Amino acid sequence: MFKFYIPTQVIMTTEINADIFIKYRKILLFTSKSIIKKEYFKKILALIGKEKIIGIVVIKQEQNYLEIKELAHKYNTNVKKIDLILALGGGSVIDSAKLMSILYYDENINLLKLNSIKKSIDIITIPTKIGSGSEFNRYAVINDKNKIGITLDEIYPKLTIINPKYIDSNKKELLCGIIDSTVHLFERYFSKIKFEITQDFIIILYKKLLMLSYQIINSNKIDDLTIAELAWISNLSNSNFIEIGQKADWSSHRIAHAIGAYYGYRHCKIIGIVFFSWLIEIENKINLEQYNINELKAQLFFLINEIDNDIKIKKKDYNILVDIIINDMKSGTIGNFVTLDKTEIKNILKRIKKWKNN
Repeated sequence: MFKFYIPTQVIMTTEINADIFIKYRKILLFTSKSIIKKEYFKKILALIGKEKIIGIVVIKQEQNYLEIKELAHKYNTNVKKIDLILALGGGSVIDSAKLMSILYYDENINLLKLNSIKKSIDIITIPTKIGSGSEFNRYAVINDKNKIGITLDEIYPKLTIINPKYIDSNKKELLCGIIDSTVHLFERYFSKIKFEITQDFIIILYKKLLMLSYQIINSNKIDDLTIAELAWISNLSNSNFIEIGQKADWSSHRIAHAIGAYYGYRHCKIIGIVFFSWLIEIENKINLEQYNINELKAQLFFLINEIDNDIKIKKKDYNILVDIIINDMKSGTIGNFVTLDKTEIKNILKRIKKWKNN
């Protein structure tokens, strides 16, 4: 009925132990420009030992497949062979590190036909944002003109170190992560195959997310414990824990990835609006009374309005986006809980454009 496998060790701490890195001699560090400016970046370099860092890869807003492929070739042909990839940053940084671990030993591997790999490099992650949960799962999203989703056991990080002091505590960033985590939860919750204990667990996590979101909105200062709880729920919300006995829908993520890649929008800024619009559309196809859908829509609407929430989709791009969304789907449809065809996907794009009026 299900497969449960999470090999990632998680350490929640405000003090990182240098012994974690003792056995590694050649470390490639993935991070972002904004992280390099942080005081804790210097502390981490000192903790590891600068002599062990053979390179620092600075990832932009979106991870690029060709750039990572070139890096894999560069470091694979270098005499300084990598024995650890350290990802210090948000979802894009961690996903890029995962891609590097795949391409390092075979830079020409076909990502669309990837079921397993023979060899990968150890990955340790230190997340600085909440929401993606990439630090605790076997998924990665890669930007190769369009966004490609990868699912592979071999890209589970070996270790994730969550230091609440390193997590971005900006209110809008935290709420952004809460929205992303909420969508991760409900994309599993809406499942034709239901496993009651998993369903109950999802609702428990969601209620805790809501409580923390109101706490953040009404607080002048956000403490380490609140951030630690959010970070842990973010991990659980996009992990194998909430896939037990369920089959996720993933339509809203597929649509959001297409829009994000095409227009350059940050994922966490648009995923809530896409999911909200998806909910409105599927109400026309299926009875959702048992899911208390109106309460979920109201809470989503409230949270989305707390962050930047404007998505501009041009009418002339509707058909292009639909083709991108169903590009690798032989059936010409998307969705597991509810199947959506081209017309229905286009309806969702129209709803996204005027989502506040839905």
